[in-house]
Amino acid sequence: MAEDLYLKLTPRERFEVLDAAARQMGVAASILKKDYWVCRTLGMLFALPDLGEHLVFKGGTSLSKA
Repeated sequence: MAEDLYLKLTPRERFEVLDAAARQMGVAASILKKDYWVCRTLGMLFALPDLGEHLVFKGGTSLSKA
């Protein structure tokens, strides 16, 4: 998986990035934080050798990511 610069930020910097993006997008920072972790987790799962190509997900998460 590509280097994740977000994880290199301090907790305060992460808060500031999420807060600024949330204000710009008109959504709660908690929504963006959840979306980040959902995307990161899905990316890691689908990248697993011999497993990722067989995974299927459904529901609200798949609708929001599609």
